[in-house]
Amino acid sequence: MTPDPARDPLPWEALPPPLSELHEAAARLRGVAIETPLLESERLNARLGGRVLVKAEGLQHTGSFKLRGAWNYLAQLPPRRPPAHGCRRTAPPARPPPA
Repeated sequence: MTPDPARDPLPWEALPPPLSELHEAAARLRGVAIETPLLESERLNARLGGRVLVKAEGLQHTGSFKLRGAWNYLAQLPPRRPPAHGCRRTAPPARPPPA
C-alpha cells in the first residue's frame, strides 16, 4: 500500500519501511556490517525516568551507521558491465621519488 501524502500526517518518507524490507536489508548486510550491541546506562535511565538503549554504531568499521545505508543502497544497484575497451585509470602513474 502506497502512503498518500495528502492524507498522512507525516510525509511518506517518515513512515517506517515494511518489515519485509528490513529483513531484506539485514540479509544484504550480513557479513558486511558488524552486529553492534545495545548499551544501557543506569544513570541515563534514572535521569530520564525510563529505560534508554543506545545502539553502538560507533563500533562499525566506518565509525557510524552510514555503512548500513550506503551498503544497502549500493547492493541494490543493477550490475554494470565493464567497458568494452577494458579498464581505465583516473590518475597518472606514480613517479619514483627523486634521487
